[in-house]
Amino acid sequence: MSGVPPSLKGIQPFLKLSDMFMKKDRIVAYYCKLYAVQEGIAVSKSDYTAKPFLITQMDQISQLKKALKDDDASKDEAVAQAHIEEFAFKLFETADNEDRAGRFHNNMIKAFYTSSLVFTILKQFGQLSDEVQTRLKYAKWKAVEIDRCLKTGITPTPGPPGGDEGGAFNLGDLDANLGGGGGSFDMPPPQSEQPSYPTFPTPSIPAPTPIPDLPKPVAKPRHLADPKPAPVPQAQAPVPQAQISCNDVSRAQKLCKFASSALDYEDVAGAVDFLQKAINLLKTGKEGE
Repeated sequence: MSGVPPSLKGIQPFLKLSDMFMKKDRIVAYYCKLYAVQEGIAVSKSDYTAKPFLITQMDQISQLKKALKDDDASKDEAVAQAHIEEFAFKLFETADNEDRAGRFHNNMIKAFYTSSLVFTILKQFGQLSDEVQTRLKYAKWKAVEIDRCLKTGITPTPGPPGGDEGGAFNLGDLDANLGGGGGSFDMPPPQSEQPSYPTFPTPSIPAPTPIPDLPKPVAKPRHLADPKPAPVPQAQAPVPQAQISCNDVSRAQKLCKFASSALDYEDVAGAVDFLQKAINLLKTGKEGE
């Protein structure tokens, strides 16, 4: 993809993935681009040359969302998350079956690598489950390991490694090898799943004001009748509140940060959309209405 500013190099794989799936699965394409823009806003605050590019991507997201208005996955993030998880697991399973059968080829490498990207975009829905984190880590490792073996003429070992597959995974040179075209496929730097909570100063409590002496009651003429007591207002029943989890609070804070970042780029409509989602989440437990 041409025209991506250097500061946004880390989101390029997700933008490419969005374009690739635009005709195959527009829900996956939509959330790939949405994740890319959210990450791009977070990392490019000091790079004003990235502003026009991000605004163009935001416009494309708005157009795509309008086209998906009748799809539940575009309105309900729980539905979208389930859809994308199923998509990622199927893609991972396809690559894993080829690997365990000893059929090593570039399409299988690309399937492992693509599944790792799709697993990654699930971060926009909250903290990844242990199962998703394991598949993401394994898929990235497999893509790099098999690619390295094929480049050096070594026959890859099917299935999991004999030891621990942990450690840092550098995917920087996979793009050109897999036919993706210009630029590298470096993964974006990880972000903390749980944002830090702000601290607020303890308010100072003023000293109590002494109560002045009350005037003595004036005798009431007998010919004046006692006024009728004012009606006591009825207490309103409390409005039931949705059960909000810690992840919901973290997600709401993240949405507010996105809104603030959108305003940095004078994207008022985007800021309002992020804030409305945060309000709906705290009121109902869901971002959609």
